[in-house]
Amino acid sequence: MTEKDWSKKLTKKLEDRHFFVQRIESGSTGRGIPDMFVVTPYLCPLWIENKIISLDKNVIKRLEAGDTCQVKIPWREGQLVWHSMVSKSVPCFTITKIAGTKYVLLTMMNYLFGLRNDMIHNYATVKRLDTESYYGLCENDTIFIREDMLIDFITSRKFS
Repeated sequence: MTEKDWSKKLTKKLEDRHFFVQRIESGSTGRGIPDMFVVTPYLCPLWIENKIISLDKNVIKRLEAGDTCQVKIPWREGQLVWHSMVSKSVPCFTITKIAGTKYVLLTMMNYLFGLRNDMIHNYATVKRLDTESYYGLCENDTIFIREDMLIDFITSRKFS
């Protein structure tokens, strides 16, 4: 699956749940601008950057077991800066599909996350989310979650 395929699949899932989705991807947009602008059914705006990565099976097993791991996410130049500036007023996420699995990584972007990750070369500390209560996600976190729970998670949060 390519990043473009993942973006189309996510777009369909969001639209099926009554999200407004505007795909932004094009060569003519400014550097760092995310792939999608989304408005939830609760009329909350979000910016979403899509990524796709491959992970070693041992890392996936560790995440499934609840371990915390360092994972490199391939942000391009300018993306972390853009997210860190815009997230002061509008929630921003990076959704990273793990190729060949049923999992995604969801990163809540904010100003401190962008600064911290510029300094540590795009590595994110990933932890598994308690999928029963969605307990455990904070700003600056990257969580490991099943793809089929992603839209429910985003929908369950009332962003202000």
